[in-house]
Amino acid sequence: MRILIAPVEIAGQMQILAEALRAQGYSATAVSHAQTNYLGGVNDISLGLSEHDGRVRRLARKLVFFIWATSHYDLFHFFFGRSLLPGYVDLPILRRLGKKIVVHCHGSDIRNPYVLYHRRALAKGELAPDHPAPDLSLAVQRRHLRTWRKYAQVHLVSTPDLKAIVPEAILIPQALPLLRWSFEPQLQHRLWKEQPIRIVHAPTDRAKKGTEFILGSIERLQARGRRVDLVLVEGKSREQAQRIYHTCHMGIDQLFIGSVSTFAVELMALGKPVLSNLSSDLEKAQPALPIVNVSVHDLDQKIEVMIANTQHCLELGQTGRMYVEENHAADKIARQLLDIYQAI
Repeated sequence: MRILIAPVEIAGQMQILAEALRAQGYSATAVSHAQTNYLGGVNDISLGLSEHDGRVRRLARKLVFFIWATSHYDLFHFFFGRSLLPGYVDLPILRRLGKKIVVHCHGSDIRNPYVLYHRRALAKGELAPDHPAPDLSLAVQRRHLRTWRKYAQVHLVSTPDLKAIVPEAILIPQALPLLRWSFEPQLQHRLWKEQPIRIVHAPTDRAKKGTEFILGSIERLQARGRRVDLVLVEGKSREQAQRIYHTCHMGIDQLFIGSVSTFAVELMALGKPVLSNLSSDLEKAQPALPIVNVSVHDLDQKIEVMIANTQHCLELGQTGRMYVEENHAADKIARQLLDIYQAI
């Protein structure tokens, strides 16, 4: 079985899965449109497209690659609801050619962004508490899902909350190559003897992550004399960000989304305690998830509890590492995928 994982500008997860599948002895290739992603990651194949390319040139490169790919791969694993050609015109062709099709949803491709803005507006008091929540997905997203349901044999989602939108989907969590994310207990013990406490936050979108509320919380704690600093990580490569994470005591992920991001998984892999907002569905689906559930209303209090209890933080960090080893290790995720692929 020859596997193609495609085709977005985000390199990280696709490359991790391709490498993990190759380690299992299978031919797997990750392809992206752009040369690098915003974190500096690269894929096995890049179409070399940029925002400066004209429409005709972009289409020509995609078409040439698609024709080549149909003769080199048996299974097409698509990320973020994107196929190789515009308008999903390649999907019926792939099915007629007898190819296996898997679509992997990650959030913004099927989740209505106004859901997060609604939660943020409620937290800021800009909407009345009884203001109706928007639909989980936009009409255009539902239309795209109908297309995928017609042509893809399997739907995957990366977080449990997305199953509310795609109930038939199989949960495949974010994969992490653990050899690149080493856990050093002695480093953690040394860190917790240092002041001030450094809390890392790495927002890809400040509004969605609730960054303004996190900044406000840290400012209030500092005004009360707490020795705590917020370390913002933005515009860094994965390697640069990882070096910064090592120097921090713990991290805050997000306050509105309700799911577990790659950032949270990476921090847990390093043995760092994580504070983040968890939806009730996620807590039910993963009751052992070692993340401190926070909201805009109790963030100050829960940070204070954490910084006052070093032993609890060290234990939580160790539990987080074990959780990642059990649920997010790239080799285990690859074996899950292979079982799914072979069952199609």
